[in-house]
Amino acid sequence: MVCLTETVMGWEKGLLLNASRVVSLAGRRRARFTVLGLLTWAVAVLAASGCDNSNVRVINNEAEFRALIDTADKPVLVDFFKGGCASCMFLDGTINSLGDEYKGRVIVARFELMRFWLEIRSMPLWKEYRVGLYPTVVLIVNGKEQKRWAMDYGIDNYRKVLDEVAGPPSEKPVATGGTAPANLATAKPQAAATAALPGVGGM
Repeated sequence: MVCLTETVMGWEKGLLLNASRVVSLAGRRRARFTVLGLLTWAVAVLAASGCDNSNVRVINNEAEFRALIDTADKPVLVDFFKGGCASCMFLDGTINSLGDEYKGRVIVARFELMRFWLEIRSMPLWKEYRVGLYPTVVLIVNGKEQKRWAMDYGIDNYRKVLDEVAGPPSEKPVATGGTAPANLATAKPQAAATAALPGVGGM
């Protein structure tokens, strides 16, 4: 996965950069083994979360973010995350599910606002949306923030608000079993009563 590769490379760069600052030359070899161990854990977490989804738009920079917000004809749900952030990766599954469920009704996107080594990628967006915790998810309607969630992993908390601003899905899933629809349940008794009337139905 593209995001898996980019995240792991970012983790390695950040971890090695920090390690080189705080350990001696003799200790850097041990630091690198520690980094490799952390990267192995990162690969396992990222692979389990699954960060690729065609229904979730990846925003690469501030210009793309501005263009999306300015031209969007639907509500926009943006996941502001920090690269290599474990708590952010745990939200990936929720964001992917929302992208699938609200396809055509809500634009679901994610933007890496901060690198793993604490580099802010867009200071104007960081200040404008006052992101202090990662992940922070912001709902933008008609160019204005309407709702935000900070480190919220409950998918129903998002659904409740998205259903209010985007409306219910146009097509409801067809029941494949269980209780029969009300009109079907009443159709048979009505047909039986009609067949029992003299001169109606039958041969």
